[in-house]
Amino acid sequence: MTERSQLPLLTILERRNQVCLFSRSSCLDGVFTEVDSKGRYREVERSYFAAGILSNLLTNTDGWESEKQREDACEKLLELIEQYPALPSAMVSYKSFVPFSRIVQESKSNGAIMWCLWGVHHVLQHREKNNAPTYDKGYIEMFMESGLSPIVEEMSRGHSRHLHNIDIRVVHLARQIHEIVSAEPPITAGGAPVMTLAAAN
Repeated sequence: MTERSQLPLLTILERRNQVCLFSRSSCLDGVFTEVDSKGRYREVERSYFAAGILSNLLTNTDGWESEKQREDACEKLLELIEQYPALPSAMVSYKSFVPFSRIVQESKSNGAIMWCLWGVHHVLQHREKNNAPTYDKGYIEMFMESGLSPIVEEMSRGHSRHLHNIDIRVVHLARQIHEIVSAEPPITAGGAPVMTLAAAN
């Protein structure tokens, strides 16, 4: 067997090792209410970024030892993210929501999708003080351009063309995002808010 023919097997084994590491790792867990001397929720930060890796692994169905292992990892993500508190300030910023959109559209995992929605909801909540670092676009406009809007709206009604059984925790988070976006004035193609009669008065 040549080195080249062994690569697919090695890739599968490496992926299985990653799956085992992140689905069982203590880096996902923490005391999420703890605040350090600088006012940062370090445990949430560490868990959130580790959960992002697991979310990407969940999106790919290869490398899992069994469907039960994958389902257990999915449930672990749902339970973890449900424990994250509403943070008083943004712990992260994004230049694009497209990576989230890819996972939401491709993943069959409620846990992976909930991680994406939590990240989007988090930055939307703090968009006034922590807007998109590209400066020419705000997070609302980024959200609308990412393709997430119709998907999140559908999920907020308890439906999903991507998931057979959408989890109620995903539905609740989708509703919160939909409420934030719906409360904003419509955005034109040029990125400027549309002036309504109520706003003009």
